[in-house]
Amino acid sequence: MPIVLYNGDHKWTAKTSYKETLNSYETFGEYAVDFKYILVDVNRYTKEELLKLENLIASVFLLEQKVEFEEIMKRLKELSEILNNLDKDEILLFKAWFKKILLARLPEEERENIERIIDENKEVKIMISNLEKTILQEMKEREKRGIKKGIKKGIEKGIEKGIEKGIEKGMEKGIGVTVIKLLEKKFGNVPEEYVKKIDGANRETLMDIVDNIFDIDKIEDLDKFLK
Repeated sequence: MPIVLYNGDHKWTAKTSYKETLNSYETFGEYAVDFKYILVDVNRYTKEELLKLENLIASVFLLEQKVEFEEIMKRLKELSEILNNLDKDEILLFKAWFKKILLARLPEEERENIERIIDENKEVKIMISNLEKTILQEMKEREKRGIKKGIKKGIEKGIEKGIEKGIEKGMEKGIGVTVIKLLEKKFGNVPEEYVKKIDGANRETLMDIVDNIFDIDKIEDLDKFLK
């Protein structure tokens, strides 16, 4: 009996009849190979519906739904009594499935430790308690590493920006010196007020003066550039 277990975020829209997935299936009428599969759309069940069933499959579905990590741990606690009532074989099946669900959501470096806790703890309540402590600790460590990484990246970005700004400022200073020398060659002495304005001008303004240097007939013509 074909069964499709689906735990995706979006609603299942594919046909549940095989022949309807074939192009022009109507042409072959009753001779088209056909069968239907049972669809189990995990995320369409409510938490309450699954808790009421009190069995192995419902417990797995409840933990496999797309929820935040904290909610998984909360649900695991709510299932502790149900899991305690499972027989040894069912517990082994649950652990095997739960490992796949849980480990897929964890960074690779944390998986070995979590897998060991699931395998070694025979009592469900002890396993849940140890998992919660370990995972919360790992999450805090991950958060600390993230903060440190963010600070380091921020400092590096700041230094990089500072270097870029310094280079740009240096280039502006160099262009400014060139502009003053060109003006001195053309007009002789450059009044102090214009020297100060040129020193404070940005690169674009300075390049405008350089481009128009031959059209500047008197020193006062600089006023239209140095506003």
